[in-house]
Amino acid sequence: MPEPPSATQWELADRAYHAHHFQCPQCIAAGVTRSQERCAAGAALWGAYQHERDPRVQHKKLGVKQHEQYRPTR
Repeated sequence: MPEPPSATQWELADRAYHAHHFQCPQCIAAGVTRSQERCAAGAALWGAYQHERDPRVQHKKLGVKQHEQYRPTR
């Protein structure tokens, strides 16, 4: 039987952050209100989570022409 594919860096960061987040009242509060900071462990996990890219989402850079369409008109 073939081995299942290994978890991506994003999946590992996602699991680690969420496992901590839902057990930590300070990190739960930080997820609800922007004025609350995460605990030290939660901040480190959040940073790693934000650094990795979710492979399920297509990430692309907007070129100048694509970006100009979003520029507000005056």
